[in-house]
Amino acid sequence: IKDIEKSKKYPNAARDSQNRLLVAGAIGVSHDMEERAAALVEAQVDVLALDSAHGHSENILKAVSRIKSLYPHIPLIAGNVATAAGTEALIKAGADCVKVGIGPGSICT
Repeated sequence: IKDIEKSKKYPNAARDSQNRLLVAGAIGVSHDMEERAAALVEAQVDVLALDSAHGHSENILKAVSRIKSLYPHIPLIAGNVATAAGTEALIKAGADCVKVGIGPGSICT
């Protein structure tokens, strides 16, 4: 019954061809980035997300390129950026989707 209620409440939820909810897993640019990505892919994540407060930086661009080279079949979301140049750089590095917008306050800087 809960599944039916949730389907009615969230009719636009992202689902796969078998009507299962899609799952994204986030990774950061750190010493264990590749291991975390591998674990998520092994767990059959549908999407990888590389998240940073400053997505238009050399480290993020290199990380996007590396992750996409390892897992070209997994959609990759990268960000965050606030400029067209940042968006273009992430796409050229291999991002399939770009998170646009930088939030206010110390948490996002």
